[in-house]
Amino acid sequence: MAELRSEEEQLEVVKRWWKENGTSLIAGAVLAAAGVFGWNAWQNYQEGKSEAASARYQQLINMTAGTTLEGDQLSAAQTLIDELTDDYGNTLYAELAQL
Repeated sequence: MAELRSEEEQLEVVKRWWKENGTSLIAGAVLAAAGVFGWNAWQNYQEGKSEAASARYQQLINMTAGTTLEGDQLSAAQTLIDELTDDYGNTLYAELAQL
């Protein structure tokens, strides 16, 4: 490409480049920002779900530690186990609760 001689010619080249590529550049930046936001939201959701499963499992452990469950305690423990397997079935806590 021939060397540009004036600032006006350089400005015209930049304007032409922006007209050709500006929309794609902005769309790419928006998509990248949306991807980062979506990934962070997903990570936060997963972390919250894992923490909730952990809390339910801890309740179950505290309820069953060193005692024989009867009546209402057994029913409450079974409710926690069902909740862990239904709501948090893809976590390790659901598998441990079924033991």
